[in-house]
Amino acid sequence: MAKLLTGYILALSAATAIGGLASAQATAPAPASQPSTAAFSSPETDSLLKDLFAQPAPPAAAKQIDALLAACGKDAAKVRSVIKGDAAYKDFSPGWQTLTAKVKDGSAEVDTEYYVRIPQGYAPGKSWPVFLIASGKNGMTEQQEKGALGVLGRDAAEKYICIAATLPDPEGYKATPYHEQACLAPLEWVRLNLNAADDRVYVAGYGVPGHSAWHLATMYPHLFAAALPMQSVPWHEGSPVVCLSYLENLCCLSVWAAWGEKSAGKDSTADLNRQIAARLKQFNNTLFKGSEVPGKEHHGCQPPSGEIAEFFAAAKRNSIPSAFTHLFHLPHHARGYYLEAVKFIRQPTDFAKLAQVKIPVDPKHMPTGEEARELVRKEYDKYLFRISAELDWPANKLAIKADDVKTIRLYVMDGMFDLSKPVTITFAGKTWTGKIAPSGRCMLTNYASARDASAVVVNELDIDSAGQVAIRFKD
Repeated sequence: MAKLLTGYILALSAATAIGGLASAQATAPAPASQPSTAAFSSPETDSLLKDLFAQPAPPAAAKQIDALLAACGKDAAKVRSVIKGDAAYKDFSPGWQTLTAKVKDGSAEVDTEYYVRIPQGYAPGKSWPVFLIASGKNGMTEQQEKGALGVLGRDAAEKYICIAATLPDPEGYKATPYHEQACLAPLEWVRLNLNAADDRVYVAGYGVPGHSAWHLATMYPHLFAAALPMQSVPWHEGSPVVCLSYLENLCCLSVWAAWGEKSAGKDSTADLNRQIAARLKQFNNTLFKGSEVPGKEHHGCQPPSGEIAEFFAAAKRNSIPSAFTHLFHLPHHARGYYLEAVKFIRQPTDFAKLAQVKIPVDPKHMPTGEEARELVRKEYDKYLFRISAELDWPANKLAIKADDVKTIRLYVMDGMFDLSKPVTITFAGKTWTGKIAPSGRCMLTNYASARDASAVVVNELDIDSAGQVAIRFKD
């Protein structure tokens, strides 16, 4: 009779290396072509856009959205043009802005400061790339300011809106939801208030902030064009056990990881990053670049600023990948590019509340430490949800697969399908074919949430495992 190995997770160190996944996922190219939409703006639409984004919750501002729809004659094509021509942003003086965000820690709200640097020459009529650097400290210091600008170099930094996030927790980074929000809330403020180039948002961090950069890139890859985690490892709820379990999420994102050769030894930062490189190679990921810095341990692993600037400049977000896989275990990570799991077959498991796992063990062979870690990892992986998509542009078809997900929401992106023709979608062995009409209300509602003009959502579909499809917007 098999014995049970319990509570092993409590003894794992912070640098434990766990193996990855076995399936392969090729990197997907961007669409061959996008519809050409001329930008349009007028004093009336500019005024209405300013009014919309002055509301405390723009996506729920039905009166302002109705007014914009009326100004566009309820014409979806004109709504597209107004979104593309949006320059109704406030003007800001160059330099650092000190701001405060409220992030939720359970039922409590925590105030956290963050800092946004407006570049010289900023003007609302031009979109600017965004550089987000995470932090392990609370409050701006001269060292943090130099770090935020030193990654790119001061000259190159003048081409970016820079965000320096701070961490509202003296105990350090733990990948909790409110630690995520400490970075995502500043990014949201920038996207809503400054003319950000949403397809050119980059995230970086060194050491503890690098753990955050890994986490954000892995759990929210649809937000970023590239990531630069340095001397760090992917860290999520449930780590160290699950720190390599979500690497398939990076299939369509440019990632450059740098680490020191001398941070070596089993389960070290160097060892983990070597495992990451090997796993991503198994997934046929061609967008990952790993740099092991000879002779360095923790300090001195940052690549040259000029090379970083070139890496960022060459990377652009792919908002409509032809194929991707997204793994997660909690609902707030359920969005992967244009798919989101909205109903589940089983209850999601919070790894932060999973005190121990039970592992069946052969009584004739007690596992070694490495074997036990692998057994624990496999147990945790059972709690993961998986969604994936394969998009066939010539055939106007989308194939969706999911593990333990009952209902999928499809965000139909501008340029994703030829909407003059029927679209075919398969999910859970069922096939649906039908026409999808662009919705001006859907475009404005989604635009109001992120002000993302480079990834316009023209409609939404809820698709369940029983074969039912609901088109959410019918203007």
